[in-house]
Amino acid sequence: MAEWAELRTDEELYEEAVSGDKKCAELLFSRYRKRLYNLAMRLVRDPQLAQDFVQETFLNTLSTMRPSLAENQFKIWAYAIVLNLCRTHIRKVRKLTEPQETETEQPSRPGEGGKEGEEAPSPPAPDSSDETLNTLIQAIAELPERQQEVILLSKYERLSYEDIGHLLGCSTGAIKALVFRGMEPLRNRMSEKP
Repeated sequence: MAEWAELRTDEELYEEAVSGDKKCAELLFSRYRKRLYNLAMRLVRDPQLAQDFVQETFLNTLSTMRPSLAENQFKIWAYAIVLNLCRTHIRKVRKLTEPQETETEQPSRPGEGGKEGEEAPSPPAPDSSDETLNTLIQAIAELPERQQEVILLSKYERLSYEDIGHLLGCSTGAIKALVFRGMEPLRNRMSEKP
């Protein structure tokens, strides 16, 4: 069965899956589940939400009958769906967490916990590899949205610049420029780290 799966393109599996072939749907899911989850997790940083977005992506692709897909089109379409779900979530969270002008919050004092007299728990001391990874994750999170997306898609998901261009509706040259501009602050941030 593994040999049969390797011989089938994503687009062939998709066409059979939307026609009701559960094995083909499972094969597509197994090919892309981890990749899409990793992208969603890097963007929303919530394992359950990332898993929900992956499931929603597959439900969406299998419930939407598209005319025959060109080569690589299923992959781009699946990434586009999960990326849009993440973008929508991130924008909602930003809207909810933006400071309201009518509310005035008292800044918490160091050592204050949630209840009176309770100390706030201190995070465990990270080792140097955790610290480096956390610095990189934070640096990526601070990039503008588009740069963040192209860095994650090109460096972590290993999509080609051409595929990313199709996914984001940009030229390959624009993607290269976004990657270049996104990598510069990352290099600077990582070189500052002792």
